[in-house]
Amino acid sequence: MEESQSKIIKIPIHQSLVEPVMITGAERELAITLATMACMVYMAGKDLVSLGLSLGIWFVGIFFARLMAKVDSQLVKTLIRHLKHQDYYPATENLEAE
Repeated sequence: MEESQSKIIKIPIHQSLVEPVMITGAERELAITLATMACMVYMAGKDLVSLGLSLGIWFVGIFFARLMAKVDSQLVKTLIRHLKHQDYYPATENLEAE
């Protein structure tokens, strides 16, 4: 029995392969989208009001994105995949869904 346990091979898995990519504690894609939206709002006005509004969008968005990332680090990807599915799949003869 001890001979079989001594032959067990342990393979190290690099940490970057299992941990999600985060920016400021939020999902990478969501943080980039929020930053792009905030920049577009600022560039549309280029005054103090649009600067304040864009900073508000950024900070509030990142706050909620970080809360979502604490629950599930891939929540946005799961939501997008969920929205791509159809609400109803009719019964068909073959295995291909329409």
